[in-house]
Amino acid sequence: MSSPNESAARLLQGLLLINIAVSAATVPTDFFIYQLENSTSAPMIDILSMIVLVLGATTIGGVLIFLVTGIVWLVWMHGARKFLDVIEPDAGRTFSTGGVVWSWFVPFANLIWPYQAMEEIWIASDVDGADMMDLPEGEYDNSFLRNWWAFWIGTGIFNNFYSRLSLREAFVSETTVILGVISGLLGVASAWTALQVVRRVERRQARAVASLEQWTME
Repeated sequence: MSSPNESAARLLQGLLLINIAVSAATVPTDFFIYQLENSTSAPMIDILSMIVLVLGATTIGGVLIFLVTGIVWLVWMHGARKFLDVIEPDAGRTFSTGGVVWSWFVPFANLIWPYQAMEEIWIASDVDGADMMDLPEGEYDNSFLRNWWAFWIGTGIFNNFYSRLSLREAFVSETTVILGVISGLLGVASAWTALQVVRRVERRQARAVASLEQWTME
């Protein structure tokens, strides 16, 4: 049984996997630039230049993929929230279908509102109150949501520091290399935990569909 938001979920999961691959591939970009700027060997300069060129193109492609992923994420999250109105139309929700989208764009509030909106979707999607023993291990553990949000915020903070330092420096420093690696690894972790959020919410909403169909038949 699938959730009513399956198409968007499948596309989003594919995009998140691409984000993970691109982020992982571009982690050493600044390291190679640093080596290029400090190399005196002509053959090594040629090799490093080619590597940097490839990684640079990959980074640009990664930015475009990230933007597309963000749009699809909002479409998926909107659909997941909309499904809650099918489950329980008259239930009072903190976040409306539009609110889950706008929560990402309100300054300062977007440090917590998107997490709260996702948590509400996760909790409200459990319509059958199934026994924990009948579910996969960790299904009722909300720590995966906290991990996802911690990595998202952490990625934003380190990206901010990294970008500011990169703009101030004429050449790549060791500090920039370290910040770039940390930022890249956090980006990988952020995309991976986001993927787990999508998969878990989809499983729960698919189970909700099955429960609703069973109640209808009865």
